[in-house]
Amino acid sequence: MIKRFLTLIFAGVFFFMLVDGKTILFIGDSITDGNWGSPAKYPCSSEERNLYDKNHILGHGFAEMTAGYFMGEYPDSDFKFINRGISGETLGQITNRWPKDAIKFKPDVISLLCGTNDIHYWLENNPTTIEEFNFDLYRTTLDSLIVTTQEELPNCKIILCTPFVAKAGWAGEESLFPLREQGVDRIASITREVARKYPKENVRLVDFRLLKDTLVAENPSIDYWIWDGIHPTTAMHYRMSKQWIETLTPWLIF
Repeated sequence: MIKRFLTLIFAGVFFFMLVDGKTILFIGDSITDGNWGSPAKYPCSSEERNLYDKNHILGHGFAEMTAGYFMGEYPDSDFKFINRGISGETLGQITNRWPKDAIKFKPDVISLLCGTNDIHYWLENNPTTIEEFNFDLYRTTLDSLIVTTQEELPNCKIILCTPFVAKAGWAGEESLFPLREQGVDRIASITREVARKYPKENVRLVDFRLLKDTLVAENPSIDYWIWDGIHPTTAMHYRMSKQWIETLTPWLIF
């Protein structure tokens, strides 16, 4: 009875705190992109997309599902969600467009998921060991992105999401898949390390890489969750959204 009472109080306080609304921006690669704005080609810049058709403005995936939850459950909160994921991009490319695709909107929250393509393009050079990838540069770039954001938007919360792959589909069948997996797992570890550097009131982690292991324990058929070794199915997108919401709902009360 007491627990239920406290839950009702929390829900009431939560709703009250949301009435002024927040702007939450998702940015990253294809997993975030989800064909938002009906892109006519790939890669497709933000300026080339349809910014008026609200049926497709957030794409289809965990970003849209997350936005749907908050906007549907709290219709009076004036939440604003923006998707600026672009398929195929690396952390470096995302960094280059950060001023116009992230900072410009002055969001209250920025959620970043990337890293898979950094390893994907590196594999095109047919490396032999994982040590050939410049992980120090990745770490420095990610860290600098957070510093820049805090300088430009000192009140903005940053959410770092870990990347993932799985031995499924065309990616899983490639001879270089072991290097792909090692590389993405290392980037996931770097993402965790960078997130831990900062106070939790400024930067938080959503560990999709760990979520993947949890999902496989529930259904060992990996292609149920990740159909081509890289991209989630609708089922995993839902669980990603659920984890995002459960991890960050209390944090959004600010």
